[in-house]
Amino acid sequence: MENLITCSRVLYDKDISDKMEEITSLKREITSLKRKLSFYETPKIEYFNLEEWERKQKEAYQIIKNGLNEYIIEDNYDYHYMSYWGLTPRQKINIRYCIEQALKIITKENNKEWVEQISYDIIYGIEGFLNGFIKTGNWELIYSQLDPETMSNLIYNNIIWQLDDGEHFPCILDGIAIFTCEMCRKKKHYINDDNICFVCEEKND
Repeated sequence: MENLITCSRVLYDKDISDKMEEITSLKREITSLKRKLSFYETPKIEYFNLEEWERKQKEAYQIIKNGLNEYIIEDNYDYHYMSYWGLTPRQKINIRYCIEQALKIITKENNKEWVEQISYDIIYGIEGFLNGFIKTGNWELIYSQLDPETMSNLIYNNIIWQLDDGEHFPCILDGIAIFTCEMCRKKKHYINDDNICFVCEEKND
């Protein structure tokens, strides 16, 4: 009888141990899936008003502009090798870092995974754009017609177009900013200059 009780306890303990391992494994998988999702889920960042949102965008875009000027206009060594590479390896690293810093400002440092993924995607897109000219044999001619400032502006406008140039939808930053309507107090993606959502604006007209 005593052996039976001991055997039952061992089996029970093993069953509990197996279940705990299974639960731990599931928790790890859920954490991993949440992390992967955060790479692609657009963050929702609260802004006080349109002025704050536009100010943060302007500040972020200036970081990108300054970075491109530093690594394309001021760096003659790397600019020379753009004639072979398109974007050089060092430019890809440094410009991506600048985009990351810009996106941290826009997201108020609220989604590190998303910032890293989007900055990588933007650089990869630019690299693919330039590589298309290289593969078709047209890049040497295009490069010879551009000066460093024009090259910097070309890439800058490509980045801003991807983020939000204010003229096309959808864009990367579309849906990030959330505002509180001062009338209905609801969270909205779009408000007017008086901090009122379009629904409340129409009601007041």
